[in-house]
Amino acid sequence: MFKRRKQAQEVQLGQECREWLVAHSHELLHYARQKAGSGEDAEMLLSTVCTKVLRVYCNGGIPAERLKAYTLRAIHNQAVKLKQKMIRRTQAEQDFAQEQTDEATEFSPNDTHRQACMLMRRLPPELSEIVFLKIWGEMSYTEIARQLNIGEAAVRFRYAKGLTLIRKQLTR
Repeated sequence: MFKRRKQAQEVQLGQECREWLVAHSHELLHYARQKAGSGEDAEMLLSTVCTKVLRVYCNGGIPAERLKAYTLRAIHNQAVKLKQKMIRRTQAEQDFAQEQTDEATEFSPNDTHRQACMLMRRLPPELSEIVFLKIWGEMSYTEIARQLNIGEAAVRFRYAKGLTLIRKQLTR
């Protein structure tokens, strides 16, 4: 009985929060665009934030009068995380591109990082891309799958296969 009442209350809270988010969606999207810098990033950012806000609100973590402030702060925080992630990814891509243009050099036995980068160039493109995004891009399997339009299981398999091939080359 108590469990049903709690579930009904959560449904009611969820509906109230959804209605609030829909009523303020234009304002929230505008704020997200300002913070993210692009429409696509803003939509992704807002989707992530709305899911989080809905979950926290339904669990009683946000009072109704603080919903707007909490949502705007969550958008800001998520935008900062997104920018930091993009900076790290861009830097990793630049470092990787620079290493690809460098001529092959002799390695000391302790220079495994450089060896791994050289070995990544030898991987098939579908494997090296996933290994690169996972390690240097700091993306999750789900994010990689979404970006490459393939299944998450395929991403996991290709990542494991890529690492196995790199390990085999390193132990030679």
